Amino acid sequence: MKKICSLKFDSIKNMKTITKKIAHRGLSPALIETIQDLAPETENIEQNFENTLIGFLISFKSGFGIETDCQLTKDGHIILFHDFTISDKDINQLTLKEIRRKQLVSENLIHKIKTKHPILKEIEPNTILKPTLVDLLNLYNKLQPNTTLNLEIKVKDDHTEKGQEIIRKAKKICKYKKTDNLIFSSFNHNIIGLDGYLADNKDKLKSALGKLKTNNYLIIDYNLKDYKVLKRVNNPVIAYNVPETENLSQLGGIKAAITDFAN
Repeated sequence: MKKICSLKFDSIKNMKTITKKIAHRGLSPALIETIQDLAPETENIEQNFENTLIGFLISFKSGFGIETDCQLTKDGHIILFHDFTISDKDINQLTLKEIRRKQLVSENLIHKIKTKHPILKEIEPNTILKPTLVDLLNLYNKLQPNTTLNLEIKVKDDHTEKGQEIIRKAKKICKYKKTDNLIFSSFNHNIIGLDGYLADNKDKLKSALGKLKTNNYLIIDYNLKDYKVLKRVNNPVIAYNVPETENLSQLGGIKAAITDFAN
């Protein structure tokens, strides 16, 4: 699979190099194909393999960046998990062990994944399926893909203090792991220390534009791409929910795409 080029925004002081295609929660056609080849009977692949080490591994090897969701467990781990609840319980009210207890993927399939990708051989199945930020960075540093990690601080708007705790802890971990090329983003624009501001509607877009500083990214839902106000934005714009049929070279001011269809 060909490697996607990276773009460096030289016109903006101190901007990071960013991968042009970023796999949304580590999902990609290559991941789907891998699981189907190993176990054709597997159902709900996107749901069961989003935010997993196997998805991240395939993305990195393909030259893609990844986007993932950072939440805090009851016992202080940053787990990479999208939904705010699991089995009707809040993520932040569960320990890491409790979250990993429920495994929806067969041991046989995990064995096949490890055989195909020996770098995962010594990793526990539930760590592959429900990794922490530390697990992700360990994999990233082994592979050294130099692709973008977009770490979304996953909190609701009224949980800014929790978001602040997550970003503070995440930055400390990333510094310890000596991992660069990071973007810390969130829909909660009151969190201090963000690199990227996410917007999925006009109100969020207005809020994000009011927060942008020189070295920040504006990360918008694809459906907002035609808003005229974006033409006056000097910061690099990243779009998410980019459809499979979209040609990135024709997206005008959009510098990178967060997509389920990176290939």
